[in-house]
Amino acid sequence: MAHRMGAEQARQHFAEIIANAERGRVTIIERHGEPRAMVVPLTRSPASPASVTFTALAGTGAGLWGSDPTRTIEALREEWE
Repeated sequence: MAHRMGAEQARQHFAEIIANAERGRVTIIERHGEPRAMVVPLTRSPASPASVTFTALAGTGAGLWGSDPTRTIEALREEWE
């Protein structure tokens, strides 16, 4: 079963989350009670590092920041104030 924690708690305990992943534990990170990200052991990921090159990942973030990346980044910064 996956461990769940809020985004702020995850930020404060990032090293622990990575250590847990090394031990095989999955951590789901939530924001406002909704799952937003998951840290999984690399052995459970759909692609191992040996099979994925950085060039294969090129362009995979297209549209990630929306139509106005500046506005999106400003909104994200405001969240932490």
